[in-house]
Amino acid sequence: MSLAHDLLEQAEHLAKRERGRPKQASLRRAVSTAYYALFHLLLEDAALQAVPGSLASWRPIAGRAINHGDVRKVAAWFASGALPTPLPLPLSNRV
Repeated sequence: MSLAHDLLEQAEHLAKRERGRPKQASLRRAVSTAYYALFHLLLEDAALQAVPGSLASWRPIAGRAINHGDVRKVAAWFASGALPTPLPLPLSNRV
């Protein structure tokens, strides 16, 4: 299983941990863990897009090339329906 899948499974466990009304701490931790699941899924996909079949070797590079600010910026574009044309690639000025 991938790290993203494991994180999502953990998030579900945290969200359903207490019966009835869950504690805020459990819900917050579940949301945070679900976010990291999505982030790691994006990293895995970026690595596969960059070099198909080389996930293990490219994942650390993709992890350094993508940061949380970039993910937030793209999510905001999608949420607003205002995608820039053309899309700026790379999103940041880091190499």
